[in-house]
Amino acid sequence: FVPRQQDDRLASPAPKLTDADLVLDFGFTSKTLINRVRGLSPRPGATSIFRENPVKILALLPHNDASLQGSAPGQIVAIDKSLGPIVQTRDGLVVFGSIQPSGKKPITGAEFARGYHPNVGERFHTLSPKQN
Repeated sequence: FVPRQQDDRLASPAPKLTDADLVLDFGFTSKTLINRVRGLSPRPGATSIFRENPVKILALLPHNDASLQGSAPGQIVAIDKSLGPIVQTRDGLVVFGSIQPSGKKPITGAEFARGYHPNVGERFHTLSPKQN
């Protein structure tokens, strides 16, 4: 790897993020979701809706257990005591490395599971269920 000077004439600014860019859609692939969360973390943060309340997703990790797959994207397929909720994406599963409920401090997925007691079958939504 040899560093080289960037030609500023060829550079262009990234487009400004909109509110829609911050919404996490579990209908995307696991890799896309993990990369989007990483790119938006810690600020402004990727958002989702859980039990009609916004949550900020600060870190997602892949989870490999093919026996749990097959649910709707965003649906909790299992709760792991050490990892927290295991959530279905378009092509796989993810767990929360860090999640921040509205008005609270960031916590791990396991802490989220212990404090919020999510159930298998509940979903993380792109929009509030009232808006669907």
